[in-house]
Amino acid sequence: MRLLVLGLMCLAVNSEAVDLTITVSPNRPRVGEEVIFTFSPPVIQSGDEVLFDFGDGATGKVSWGIECVLFGGCKQIKHTYLAAGNFRIVASGKVSGQSASGFLDLTVEPSPVPSDLYVLVAAHVRGDNDTNWRTDLVVHNVTSLPASYKLCLLRRGTENLSPVCKNFSVGARQARRHQDVILAEFGAQGAAALRLEAAPGVVLATSRTYNALVGGTYGQFVPVLGLAQALLAGEEGRLLQLAHNPSLADGFRTNLGLLNATPATITAHLRFFRADGILMGEFQQDLQPYEFTQLDKVLEKVTDQAVEDFYVVLSCTPSGARLFAYASVVDNRTGDAILVPLQKVSPQP
Repeated sequence: MRLLVLGLMCLAVNSEAVDLTITVSPNRPRVGEEVIFTFSPPVIQSGDEVLFDFGDGATGKVSWGIECVLFGGCKQIKHTYLAAGNFRIVASGKVSGQSASGFLDLTVEPSPVPSDLYVLVAAHVRGDNDTNWRTDLVVHNVTSLPASYKLCLLRRGTENLSPVCKNFSVGARQARRHQDVILAEFGAQGAAALRLEAAPGVVLATSRTYNALVGGTYGQFVPVLGLAQALLAGEEGRLLQLAHNPSLADGFRTNLGLLNATPATITAHLRFFRADGILMGEFQQDLQPYEFTQLDKVLEKVTDQAVEDFYVVLSCTPSGARLFAYASVVDNRTGDAILVPLQKVSPQP
């Protein structure tokens, strides 16, 4: 693939500064396409390190390691842009013991927004206090012709750029039920999210995740959402009506789910407030490409106290990020659960 040198500038002011020449491939990438940045001279000795600002709010670095000796120096870094636009990439640091810097300007072209649908959480797993979680999924063909669709398993706690997928069909104006979908269709156990791929406007879907007991079930409706309903970078969302009792003997516990709906790493920013508006704590959660994670008993990340009523404020970065989020509030005594959807709000000062 042809490499194009797009720009070069020396930012240092002393005679020993090194000019970094940066090339990029492809030279006009699209949103969601992996971009390879190659710089010269490379990181070649202990103490060398080059920091990259990709211009979209994301950063990266190349540091010296033994692999740099094996391959004649470390000289590449990869990044995926999630938004179209013009970006200035700035690199600075130290190579061969000398200060080094350079930059280039890059144009990222837009890509069509997929029509995929996402099941925010699905499960075949045992939980706290003898709960036994299962998920049923129903897919409905709204057209007068047979339809096909693909289900992809987005496993918990890992990147899912190449997930396990299965193809299905459903008759005209019919609905197909996938009972205990994680185990029945994928032979898997644990918690995961699902991506449903179909032609635009062809299928609808709903799901239910429930605590399966001998005498019956306690269930919660789990929405199946399109990308237009995801939280975007620059937006703010809130999860309300949350509670947590760390004893698990009384009250409720709150689990918080996050799903990255992009092919690059994003960061979710979470702030936890009591109902009276007092900030209890905050943290960030990095999510790998298409990663799903559920942070069980999430309030314990910021306090060890029982809180009867709290809410979470969420945002995400970098530019182009798309984040799905939910809270599952579970009755500690009965295992009954409700799913709390994310609500978007205008950022407040």
